Amino acid sequence: MTFNRLALRFAVSYALLGSGWVVVSDRLMLALAPDLLVYSYIGSWKSLVFVVASSFVLYLAVGWLQTKAHNPATNLLPDIDRGALILVFALLACSIVLVGLGGVAYTANNQKKQEVERLRAIADLKSGQIAAWLTERWNDAIVLRGDTVLSDLYATWRRSGNQANRAKLAEKLEIYRNAFNYQNILLIDENGNVVEAHSGAKHPSAPILIDTVRRAIETGEIQLTDLYRMHAPASSHVHLDFVTPLQTAEGEAGLAAVLRIDPYHFLFPFIQSWPVPSASAETLLFRRDGDAVLFLNELRYRSDTALKFRMPMTTSDLLAVQALEGRATTEGVVEGVDYRSVPVLGVVKPIEGTAWHLVAKLDKNELYAQAKKEAGWIALVGTLAVVIAAAAVGLIYQRQELRFSQAQRRQQAEKLQALQLLDAIVDGSTNAIYAKDAAGRYLLVNRELSRFVGKTESEMLNRDDTAFFQPVDAERLMKSDRDVMNADHVATTEEMLRTLGGVRTFLTTRGPLHDAEGQVIGLFGIAQDITERKHQEREIRASEAKLRAIFDGVNDAIFLHDAETGAIIDVNTKMTEMYGYDRQSARQLSMSMLSADSQPFSDECAEKWFASANAGETPVFEWLARRRDGTHFWVEMSMRRVRFFGHACILVFARGIEDRKKVEGILQEQAKLLELIGMLSLAVEQCPISIVITDAAGNIEYVNLQLTEVTGYSEQDLIGRNLCFLRSSHAPTDEQWQLWKTIASGQEWSGAIQNRRKNGELFWENERILPVRDANGRIANFLVIKNNSTAW
Repeated sequence: MTFNRLALRFAVSYALLGSGWVVVSDRLMLALAPDLLVYSYIGSWKSLVFVVASSFVLYLAVGWLQTKAHNPATNLLPDIDRGALILVFALLACSIVLVGLGGVAYTANNQKKQEVERLRAIADLKSGQIAAWLTERWNDAIVLRGDTVLSDLYATWRRSGNQANRAKLAEKLEIYRNAFNYQNILLIDENGNVVEAHSGAKHPSAPILIDTVRRAIETGEIQLTDLYRMHAPASSHVHLDFVTPLQTAEGEAGLAAVLRIDPYHFLFPFIQSWPVPSASAETLLFRRDGDAVLFLNELRYRSDTALKFRMPMTTSDLLAVQALEGRATTEGVVEGVDYRSVPVLGVVKPIEGTAWHLVAKLDKNELYAQAKKEAGWIALVGTLAVVIAAAAVGLIYQRQELRFSQAQRRQQAEKLQALQLLDAIVDGSTNAIYAKDAAGRYLLVNRELSRFVGKTESEMLNRDDTAFFQPVDAERLMKSDRDVMNADHVATTEEMLRTLGGVRTFLTTRGPLHDAEGQVIGLFGIAQDITERKHQEREIRASEAKLRAIFDGVNDAIFLHDAETGAIIDVNTKMTEMYGYDRQSARQLSMSMLSADSQPFSDECAEKWFASANAGETPVFEWLARRRDGTHFWVEMSMRRVRFFGHACILVFARGIEDRKKVEGILQEQAKLLELIGMLSLAVEQCPISIVITDAAGNIEYVNLQLTEVTGYSEQDLIGRNLCFLRSSHAPTDEQWQLWKTIASGQEWSGAIQNRRKNGELFWENERILPVRDANGRIANFLVIKNNSTAW
């Protein structure tokens, strides 16, 4: 009857363990496995290993039951120990399997995270570069719109109809096309007619281009067509056009310039490229087209698909459909199938300023290929571990019977040794160690506690805290003891006590003591004196606060770099104000991201300065820095190698010098202007032709040396007098009036006129009088150029 009860116990235990394994392991795998594909790799293996392990458990159990039935006197160990040993093996085998399953799941999850990060980085890189590329093309269109020469050439040609003027216009278009590297540049009027193209080709315009041209002319703004195909056989190529309106004369038809881009030159090859070798990785560009997804670029596994291949929006598990319906995660991660109906993992990014979306994807078979290999190795190792565990259990049972009798003999010796060791540890410890009964009386005290209290061990035993501490401290200590015993758990607290050495701070760990039945009979305590450590911590916090205040109070931007890696460790508040980054973002930046990244402000130049500082020099130099918004500004940089909390760092100061650079620029321009004015003044003064400058009323403000030599008057004689002062009295009045009327109207006058020298001698001069206008267009002065005429 005993045998039957024991067998029943093993059978029930096995049934419970087996059913629990099936339920728990399946749920655990569903929770751990990142994908059902991974679950399929390891589901069969876990079941197989469990069958092997459980078969071995049954073998051991049946063997032990048969041995007990036939030779009950040969078993030295109690039945409970044998059952526990079997249970331990079963749990150990289950644990090995669970660890293996967890390892596979972890490997798969880790592989998935790595691939997601790689796909996200690739998607961010490609979407960012495409957006930047579109922005560059937009800036090209802005430059073209602001070119009045192009509009003037077009107007001249339209008015004259001259083929030479048309050739100049075509040459201008060719210059722009070569400069910006476009497939073609066309001039199209508001009716969609191609007026001119660099190659002379005038294929009919597509409807989408005609609509975009009209919209650009109507709004006066630059417009962008979507990617489109021409249906005409001669131009069935994919196009992407930037349309910029041009100025035309009033009454003429509106005109726009079309910058035509060949997507096969950069966009499609860039999208199709992949930075690392991969058997299935691919980047797709797509957008919604009514009730379908339209793929914009050429696909890896299908040819001639750009703007031709569509899939219905009803394909709910398609990556592109999920992205367009907003079912991607906040990080853009999507899982589903691609256009081949193959399970894939992808990261989707929208292209700024367009209706396009970009997805970087990878087949799940490739994603989990490494995980599948590692799952095989884990299965092999797990199986071997179960076999080893089974062998170990058998060996343990055989040796356990032998050791059982020896254990009893050693038990007393071990207990004595343990007590001696414990006494040595307690008495030699630098921490105060004690034990109390439930009433708070000391049962054990070590030498360090006796020193703190100033009492011997015998004086402290069987007495409570009221005998050694002040009432307030004693009551607090005894309350803490009661709380630990009532809660029946270990607790660690900081306490301040008045001792013979003054007020000290202790880090005290208390724990309950139990009897054989598990009842709390007292507590133990270990108190470490941390007074000096607390003092040091307060000083460190105060020093850190002062250092941070100084660090953030400096009016220069400060960077603290790791001397070995160059990584930014910390920045001050002024840096965040100057560069536009918060502290957390700044720590992720590289030197190139904070520089103009153009010679001599490139990453290579920055690294040379950094190396110079690392070598012990203290370089000071001017640098063109870049803010978060992309704008550039001048700073004066200084670097120094320092040790910060024992770590080698490079301390960098950046002082804004924008105002200084502006003043230097103004002074340089003024110096050049003064030099030019001096040269011009010297040329006028030494000119062999007489030159006079008057105000708007004809009063002389300047004469050159030649005039004084010709007339005999000095500069002082002439300045302030009216120009008529030099005229002969024989000059007809109506001619003088006609001259003044001509120049007063803003026109130039030239002719011969009779003047009088200081000695009264009359002579003829060829004069040319030109009006000089101010910034508002009003006549401010007259320039008179005189040349002695020998013909009169």
